[in-house]
Parts: sequence; structure tokens; C-alpha cells
Amino acid sequence: MEVITIESKAYQNLMERLDIIEAFIRQSSVRHPHEQTDRWVSSTEAAEILGVSQRTLQRMRSRNDIAYSLVGNSCRYRLAEIRRVIESNQVPTEQHTLDQISHTYRVRTGNNRKTE
Repeated sequence: MEVITIESKAYQNLMERLDIIEAFIRQSSVRHPHEQTDRWVSSTEAAEILGVSQRTLQRMRSRNDIAYSLVGNSCRYRLAEIRRVIESNQVPTEQHTLDQISHTYRVRTGNNRKTE
């Protein structure tokens, strides 16, 4: 490992610049929190995010399970819509199911201590 030394004043100047950059990034994310969810993605990206094939994505469109827009000859999906589909198809689990999974894991790994 190489050690680099700098003057205290240069270090302070560097830290001030980093603080300015950090403040800018934080302010940008507060100003535009919805920007990432409003992004449009292609069918290939949507299928990858959902973990389905392109054909399954086509079926989802046909059944109106997912909203999309046609741009030219290609389908586009909002990231917010993809997130909605994932959340609406989430299967809730009950605590006893989670306890059973935890117990099975502990038995298989040889860790018989109960975790909280």
C-alpha cells in the first residue's frame, strides 16, 4: 500500500469540494425523486427485470396485465409499471412459513441455535 501525504490546507480544500459534490447529489435526488421511475424501458429490459421471457411479456400485454406504449414498432414500459406488476403479484408469507424455512436452513447447515 502506498501512502500519500498532502498539506493540511490542500486536504481541507479537497474535503470542502467533496462536501459541495455531496450536497449537489443529495439536492438532485430530492428534487427529482420520481425521475428514475418515469424512465421508459424496452421489451428486452422489461422482460429481464421481471425475470420472464419475451413471449411471457407478450402474453402479459395481451391479457392487459401490464401497461405499455407503442413507440414506432416497439413496446415501451415505465419502470413504475414494472414495479407495480411485481408488487401486485407478490405472494405474502405467513410467519409460520418463515419459521419453517428458518428451521430447515438451521438443520441443513448444522446451526441448531435459534436466530431472532
